[in-house]
Amino acid sequence: MTYTVGLLLFRPPVEALQSLVEFVKSPRWRTATFDPYVLADIALVAWYHRIDKVAWDVTNLIRAEEEDIFQRARMLKSTTESAVTDLDLHRIHTSAKNAIFTIEALDAAIRLVGSTLSDHELFGQSRRGERLWENTHRLLHHRRELFHSTKLRTVSCQARIKNTKDLAFHINTAHDSQVNLHNSRSVRLISIVGLVFIPFTAVTSIFGTQFFDYGKQHMTVNPDFWILWIVALPLTLVIMTAWRASEHDTLQWPSSSARLPLARWWKDRRWSERNRGGGVTFGATELRNMGSRNV
Repeated sequence: MTYTVGLLLFRPPVEALQSLVEFVKSPRWRTATFDPYVLADIALVAWYHRIDKVAWDVTNLIRAEEEDIFQRARMLKSTTESAVTDLDLHRIHTSAKNAIFTIEALDAAIRLVGSTLSDHELFGQSRRGERLWENTHRLLHHRRELFHSTKLRTVSCQARIKNTKDLAFHINTAHDSQVNLHNSRSVRLISIVGLVFIPFTAVTSIFGTQFFDYGKQHMTVNPDFWILWIVALPLTLVIMTAWRASEHDTLQWPSSSARLPLARWWKDRRWSERNRGGGVTFGATELRNMGSRNV
């Protein structure tokens, strides 16, 4: 029985075409007439070299990103702000995207090799023990393991790029924290300076009012000087109450008069006076009730 071996390739890589041309020109081309899956193995080898090269390119890009981010992490406390703030997050995300696409291609290739192995098993049911079939089957298993090893390396790269992204965000957060700390120190210094001059400002404001009359020899105080404190102290109390209410978002007033000390004192006083003043009436009412029960 004679049969013809045919191979269909859709947009094959250049490496696959070169390998097939070299195979046809070599004396080994006759092996394809006994086991056509030799041609599939040649195509898988070319495809593996292509995708393995892409995986190594992705690995090199991720290695460069790691070196750059580690260097920026060491320069976090430096005075050069651009060394931290000009992180190229788009490039990091592009590397992560390339790793995802590479893993997708590797998964497709592994499924293809698995399907090829299953078909080769069916093809070799009547060829068990033949040396050529066994060699081709071992080669196909070897190709699948090669794709698996490349996938493991790419998965590791994906985890590394995730670590790089996390470190980049942490560097930005740490840099922003340092900037906020520096600004808070400046505000604290300004507050301390203002606190030092507050007593002088208060004294000069009081003595600059019209309540003080500076004569030639002595200073006299206006008898209405108490008006200043009558107005200033309640106003200060109102401002402090408003500030305290703003700290709790809402001003919570007592829900009932019992919570107010003055109202509660007035209520207790009226109750005691009523009991004290109406004791006779209360006693007479009780005696009347007892008499009606006895009758």
